[in-house]
This record gives sequence, structure tokens and C-alpha cells, in this order.
Amino acid sequence: MADELRVLQRWVDSGGVLRVVGELGEAVTVAMLTCTAGEEADRLTTTDPQVREWLTGHDPVK
Repeated sequence: MADELRVLQRWVDSGGVLRVVGELGEAVTVAMLTCTAGEEADRLTTTDPQVREWLTGHDPVK
């Protein structure tokens, strides 16, 4: 599992929420939101196809 994918999985496992905030070509940017107030805590941008596939199966907020 890629490092970026581990980060996102750990965030979701901890109760956090993900939101896709941008897509450009092969790149996708994901906001990592708190579970309590939906505040953005971090962002991750990646071109890893495994992350894109994983996001499709985890229904992030768009």
C-alpha cells in the first residue's frame, strides 16, 4: 500500500472524512476533514492510481 493511501486509510479509520477538492489530469487533491466539525485539517495531492481507485470505493464527499 502506498504511503499516501496509508495516510488516507488511517484518517478514515480514525473517524475523519475525506472530500475530493480537485482533479486535474491524473492528479487528485483530497481534503482531510475533522469528524466533529468538518473543518479541513490537511490536504493531500497525488497521482497514484491506487489512491484514485481506493477513493472510488470509499465514497468521499465531492
